[in-house]
This record gives sequence, C-alpha cells and structure tokens, in this order.
Amino acid sequence: MLAGLAHGGVGAAGLAILLLALRGPPRGVESGVGSFGLASAVLLVAALLTGAVLLALRRKTAVMVIHAAIAITGYVLLLAWNALE
Repeated sequence: MLAGLAHGGVGAAGLAILLLALRGPPRGVESGVGSFGLASAVLLVAALLTGAVLLALRRKTAVMVIHAAIAITGYVLLLAWNALE
C-alpha cells in the first residue's frame, strides 16, 4: 500500500512537471509530434485517475492492466515528444 502511494506521488509530480513544460515554447512541430505532449498529459491524467480507482477496489487485476496500458502509452508519447525536435 505504501509503495503504491509513493508510486502515485512520484507519478503526480512527474505529471505536474510535464504540465509546466507544456506551457513553454512549442516543440516537435517540425517533425510532426507537436501534439504528443498534450496527448501524453491527457493519458497520464487518465492513468493517475485509474490508479486512484485501484485504491478503492478489491479485485484489481482488470483495472491494473488498464492503468498500466494507459500509463505506458502516455510515457511512450512523452518520450517521442521529447526526443523528436
């Protein structure tokens, strides 16, 4: 339980940093990944919300798979947005 809360706290902090970075100058527009930052933020918010749902459920397997899939997709989009300028 404590590890899960720490995981959520680190994820929320990373999301806050991403939201601050999105306020800066546009990046990745020339290579076609300009919207990946915003899409990544939306997916990571969804992952944060599904992670919060995990705290309230007893049978967690299906929600955990959904949480992981959303978070991995958001993270890959974040990597692409950051790498391709």
